[in-house]
Parts: sequence; C-alpha cells; structure tokens
Amino acid sequence: MLIRRPRLVSSARPEEGGELLLGPPAPRDASRLRRLAESRPSEHVHVAALIDGALVGVAPRLLVVKRGGLPAAVAARHRGLAVAVDPDLRQDPAVLSALARAIARLAGHEDVLFGPRTVIAPLLERAGSVGLAVVEVRDQILMTLPSEPREPAPPPGWRLRRARPEDHRWLLRAHAAMCREDLGVDQVSGNLAAYRRYFRDLIRAGASHVGERWDRPVFKAETPVESRSRILLEGVYTVPSERCAGCAGAAVAQLGREALRRNRKLCLYVQAGNDRARRLYRRLGFEPDGFWVTAVLRRRRGAWPAGPSIPAAGRRGA
Repeated sequence: MLIRRPRLVSSARPEEGGELLLGPPAPRDASRLRRLAESRPSEHVHVAALIDGALVGVAPRLLVVKRGGLPAAVAARHRGLAVAVDPDLRQDPAVLSALARAIARLAGHEDVLFGPRTVIAPLLERAGSVGLAVVEVRDQILMTLPSEPREPAPPPGWRLRRARPEDHRWLLRAHAAMCREDLGVDQVSGNLAAYRRYFRDLIRAGASHVGERWDRPVFKAETPVESRSRILLEGVYTVPSERCAGCAGAAVAQLGREALRRNRKLCLYVQAGNDRARRLYRRLGFEPDGFWVTAVLRRRRGAWPAGPSIPAAGRRGA
C-alpha cells in the first residue's frame, strides 16, 4: 500500500486558552493518539490509519484537542473529515466545542464529515457557531466482520482480483453509476481530475478490487483505509445485470478472509435504509458496530479561512 506518513513534528500553536492545538501533534503524543484511536477501532479507523501513515492519496492534516496536556480528541482530514474522541469525554462540552473549531479549520468550501453518531450529532449542532452550514445528513450503520465469514458459493465464471491500470476507465464509469444511483448526481464528472488521481492511487496501492464473470468486469470495491486492526471497505458496487448472481457476497467474503489473514478485521458502513445490503452483510457474518453519520458541510460566505479544497471520495457507504 502507498504510504504517505504524516510527520509527527510539533508545529502546533495554542488557541482558545491552549486547549485546541493547530498543526501536527508532537512526537510525544504518538503513542497516546494511537491508544485513543484504537479505543474504538472500527469507529476510529480513519484517524488510526492516518496516525500510522497508511492511507491512500493526499497527505493528511491532523489537529489535536488536548486536556491537561494529553490528547482528548483528534480531527483528521483525508478526502473528508474524520474524528476520534476519548470515550470518557464524548459528552464533554468543552472538548466537543474545541473539536468543532478544529473541523472548521480543516474543512474545505464543501466537505464531508463522517463518524459515530454520538460524536457527529453534537458537532453538527455546533456547526453554525464555527461558520459551517449542514447541507445533508445521512444515517448509516457501522458493521464489522469479527471472524471468518460464512462463505457463499461464488457464481459461475467468477473471480476477484486487484484492479490493474487498464481497469481505470471502467472503475470511473462504475463509480459514476454508483453515485447516480445512490445520490442522484454524478460526482465523478463534476470532479474528474480528482477521481482520476484517486483511482490511480488506489490501483497503485492494491486497494481497488474488480470482480469479473467470464472475464468481464461486473463488480468493484475499494479498501483505501487501513489501520493496525481494521480495513475499511467502501464503494461496493455491482452492475445491475449481475445483482442477483451473488457477486457482492463472494467478493466481500474473500476480502474479509484476506483481512483476517493479516490480523485485521473488515468493517464498513451501510445506509440505514438499505435493508438488502444489511441482510447480505449479516448473512456473511458482519455484526452491527454502532450508528454512523455522514454529513455534508458547506462553509458560509466570509466565514473561517478554508483549508485546501480536496473532494471526498464519495458519500456512499458499502
């Protein structure tokens, strides 16, 4: 996997009475940040992966909220905004307010914030006070595969493989079709250069997966986020003509087994109303691991200075 390590070099400066630190954490914070991220490994997979330097794509940015000189929460930016909060401080108003300010510092003009509902909901309540408007909120279910999947029979002519450079154009078309079905809009054509780079990075890192039937691509999925204990599955999509053939079940089961062989567990988030997908994942052995929220935020005109505009990979779960 392509490694872009965030430098744990202290260039932080205190704000709001020294509670909010802007910039990378100090080297001495690294072990505590890892423990914080691994306290809820599936919920914090994005932050844990950034800390370990194992995310595909652009270099990340991290902001740390400290209480008593120790990390209490982290906001991270990588094709969207992710957070991790000490479980004992999730209801702490000061920590949540500081974290909302950190998100405002990291956010682009339009950005995606995702994470556990217990954290994201109070942050959205504070969005207006830090110059951000909530455009859209999607309720999802976080699920984790705790052990060997219950393996379905693969369809005839089936194989799952790592994507190759010659798959790049098909992957873009499939991702655009997925966005149109799920969101009603083609996100790819609106930001084609960014998606081209994203899928090239995924292919290079071995984090893009293509399923074929009789040598014809019919399925795709991505695993762009990996921590020391979790691998996040995203962008699961089967072409309409093959949706009753068992492609998705065979593919996800194989990816789950591969993750377990590497001492990791596969996790994903699925739309709360997508009963068909949730039933599939339950049959494979996935278990609910909490309520998840994906929110689209937009910076209000004249509000807080924006970070660099980096489009999110998409608003869809698995």
